[in-house]
Amino acid sequence: MDDIFEFIFEFLFEFGSEVSKDKKVSKLIRYPLIVLLAVLFLGVVGIVALVGLAAISTNILAAILFFALAIFLFVGGIYKFRKEYIEKKK
Repeated sequence: MDDIFEFIFEFLFEFGSEVSKDKKVSKLIRYPLIVLLAVLFLGVVGIVALVGLAAISTNILAAILFFALAIFLFVGGIYKFRKEYIEKKK
């Protein structure tokens, strides 16, 4: 069952990423797809940050590591987004 979910989500992310970069696809499809991918990514970062917040009361080191991971993912996501979508216009 895990393999099925992994395949479905990997397919959706890869398909969404490739379609959102293709200039031949209508903007009415590309822009909502970009927003959907960004929201899903921010959801993952938010969940990691919430786990860090929940871990503060039990294990401060784990909380710091989860917050660091969330910050790393957020900064890396911004860098990739700028590289893929914004700098291509030049």
